[in-house]
Formats: sequence, C-alpha cells, structure tokens
Amino acid sequence: MKTLRQLSFALGFMGMAWLCAASEAAEVRAPVPAGPDLERAQATIRDLYKADFAKTKAADRIALAAKLFQEALETKNDPAAKFALLREARDLAAKSGDAAGVLRATDEMTAHFVLKPGEAIAPALDPLVGSTNVAATSMQIAHVLLVAADEARFAGEWNVSLTILKAAGAAAAKATGAATSERVRAKVKDTEAGRAEFEKAKDALEAVKTKPTDPAVCLAAGRYLAFFQQEWNEGIELLAKGADEKLQVAAQRDLKAVSGNDEDRIAAADGWYDFAASADASVKPAMQIRAHYWYVAAFPSQAGINKTRVEKRIAELQPIVDAKADKTALWTAVRRGVGDARLKKWQIVGGAFSEKTFEEMPPGGGLLVGFHYTTTQTGRFPHVVQPIYLTPFGEVLGGGYGTIGKGDSAKMTAKAKPGYAVGAIQVRGGGGFDAFKPIFMRITEAGLNPKDSYDGPHIGGMGGSEGTVGGDGNFIVGLHGKINEKTGKIEAMSAISLTLGDPVKPPPKKKKKP
Repeated sequence: MKTLRQLSFALGFMGMAWLCAASEAAEVRAPVPAGPDLERAQATIRDLYKADFAKTKAADRIALAAKLFQEALETKNDPAAKFALLREARDLAAKSGDAAGVLRATDEMTAHFVLKPGEAIAPALDPLVGSTNVAATSMQIAHVLLVAADEARFAGEWNVSLTILKAAGAAAAKATGAATSERVRAKVKDTEAGRAEFEKAKDALEAVKTKPTDPAVCLAAGRYLAFFQQEWNEGIELLAKGADEKLQVAAQRDLKAVSGNDEDRIAAADGWYDFAASADASVKPAMQIRAHYWYVAAFPSQAGINKTRVEKRIAELQPIVDAKADKTALWTAVRRGVGDARLKKWQIVGGAFSEKTFEEMPPGGGLLVGFHYTTTQTGRFPHVVQPIYLTPFGEVLGGGYGTIGKGDSAKMTAKAKPGYAVGAIQVRGGGGFDAFKPIFMRITEAGLNPKDSYDGPHIGGMGGSEGTVGGDGNFIVGLHGKINEKTGKIEAMSAISLTLGDPVKPPPKKKKKP
C-alpha cells in the first residue's frame, strides 16, 4: 500500500484533511481477529439475526448485508465484532450479486484491519461470479472486479490481481458485448508485464535499503516504483540517482518541480512528454501520466499561446490517464465517503409549490459529470433532466425526471470534458424550477479544483431567484430536490457532495455584461 508521504505527493495541490484523517486511522489498523473472540462474535451475529439469515431471496440478503455493514460502522471498540460484521456483509453481498456491496465491505476491512485489498476480496470471488447468469448484473460484477484488480495490483498483490481478473473475465463472458472482455484481456496483459517487472526488480527493492546510492540498484528499484506502481515520490528520487543518464535528467527536473514554480512544472512535463515519445510500450503510459500531472498543475497560471499548448497536451494525454492511471485512492475515498454517509445536502432552490422530494446517488459512488435535458416554452424552462455520473467502470445515468412533451426541445447534453466534473450548479427557482447552469471543475484525487473551471450552458430563463450549490472543491456525488407528484417533472434541484476535504471559497459569480 502507498504510504502517506507517497499519497501526499500523488495528490498534489488540493487540501488533504480527509487523507490525513484516513491515514491516521490506517496507522493504527488492528490485526485481523482470529480464534475464540472471532468465533464468539460470529455466533452472536448469527443468533441476533437468525431469522434474517434464514431468508434466501437476493433482496433479503442485500438488505441484511446493508444492515450488518451499518452495524460495523457503528461498532467502535470491539475489533472481533467489527470484522465479523464486515465479513458477513461481504459474503451476503457476494451471494446476492451485489458487487458494489462487496467492495464497500472490503474497503472498510482494509481501512481498519491489517489486510490487503486482494486478501479481503478473494473469498468473495467465486460466490459473486456464480451468483447470477443475468447479463446486466454480470457486467456490473465484471466492472467492479476490474476496480478490485487495480487495487490489488497497486498494493503489490500481483498474483491476487490476476486471480481477480480471471473472475472478472468469467463474469464478462456472461455479459453481452465484447468490450468488457477486451478490457479484461488488456488489464491481464498490463498486470502480467508488471509482475514480470517486479520479479526483475525485487532484489533491487531489497538492496536499496542498504545501498541507497548504488546507481544500478536505484535504476531498477526506481523504474519499478515509478513506472509500474506509480509511487512517484520514492521512485523518482531513486531514478534521479540511477544509472540511466537520460532518466536522471527527467527525474531531476521532476524533483525540482515539486518545490519550484510553474516554469519548473512545465519543464518537468515537457521532459516526460518528450521521453515518452521514444520509450518502450511497458513504461510509456506512466511517463505520459506523469507529464499530464505536471501540465495540469501548471495550467491555471498559463496564458496566451502557452495556455493553448498546455491545454492541447492535457487533452491529448487525458485518455491515457483515464485508462492507465492509478486512481485507487480517488475511488476508494468516494466509495468510503458515500458508504460512511460523509455527505452534505446543499440547500434547495425553488420548488415552493411542490412537496414530493427525491434523492439519488449511484450505488458504490460516482461523480456528477453532466446532464441530458430538454427545455420547454421555447427554452424558458428546463423540462426533462437526467444526471450523468462517472464511476470507476464508466458513465452511468441517473433517474430521468419528467416526460418529453409535445412542445419540448430535442434532447441535449451538457457534459464535462474529460478530466472535469460538475463542481457547482447555479440554480434559479421560485415556485418551480426556472433554470440551472453546471460549472465544471478539474478532477484531482483530493477533490475538484475551483481554480481550473469553466461554465456549462445556462439552461432555462431568468425567472425566480438564484442560488449556487456546491463549489467548495468537494465532489458532487448525487442530487436531491423536488418533483411534481403527477408528472414526475423536476421542480427543484440541489447537490449532494462529499465532505472529505476542507471547503474552499466558491468561485465568485461572473458579472453580467450590461
């Protein structure tokens, strides 16, 4: 697992209060309980919920898993009971085909106990894959297992990661379409390459403890850590002392960028970008990811032709980042934030004439990235609204609020460009829902960057009063508001965001031109 120092470097320039709190908890993780204490805890749970365990329908098992998971969250001073509750929640979710529930339980297990992510999920693989032959559910299982394989891989569990990928392949084979199966095969290829690199580097990883300046040792260990595990801080420090002179130069530029200015960051980005052009396929994506990191860090201060150049580089590299970057810290934080209910419901703007409320978040957590929508009365009002969320396994759609009417516009989409998400929503409303405008912000692993943002379209008119929801740099993971009881049309909308980091001041409203 990454250390706090390595994660701090990787997360960069946003507030890190949530990470520090999580890492403090990780420092005092308890040993995995065993023996009589665990047996007693399990027997107690089975006795207390005897009637619930007797139910065999998937919906009943999922409900019991959720109940036990919540009990585990509330159990503070009894490690055996906490572990037993989480293990039962994991196993029940697996038998029911609830892949998100499995991952939620294993997140908590690894957060509180000395257990690697692969070790935590491995016992659930066979029952989870065997729980269903329904194509859609099997697809969800395959997607979740791809995430779990990444988490095991970046924890150094190469063989377990391949075992998880085998299970993902079995689930994907039950699903329709070949895209997921192809993703699994590509991930297997990457993971096998990483395992082979680890075998070559493992002696150096041990030797560097006693030979921290040996150029050959530093090169082998640094190459593995930086390019295959994306543990940039330690890996780049070693590469800067390594036997490859070109890599030394690139790594030294990178180290200078850490405490330097934006010119240093651009120099580091350009160095990795140029190096990647002639690098072999096994390390090229990692160099491109690192170049992207520094371009993003320097982008807010750029202007003119420099801004255009950097923006084009970011756009060019974004697909590699989306496909190859280690985002386990990001998605684990989102899942745990949602699972632990570390959420803020922003105020509702409008909807004075409606009483029926709604609330939605994608299972397992996701980031709001846009909306499908129609307007009515020649654009005066939003009519049908459907949120779009980004999850670790792709985009998913939220609920569709309202039904397209005769006078509606064609369906339109307001969606963040790659690397951005909805960070705030300007809403206008009074008796009903008059308008909304998404504001898109750059995604980082520590939150959203309000200094790197742009406005989406203004959807609707200028009626009602205006309010801004979100905008404090935390991820928006859901929506709540009011709907018309008869038509299901949205009458008021607001954001649900995580409360993982210290809020920052929302961006000021732009003054309207006279």
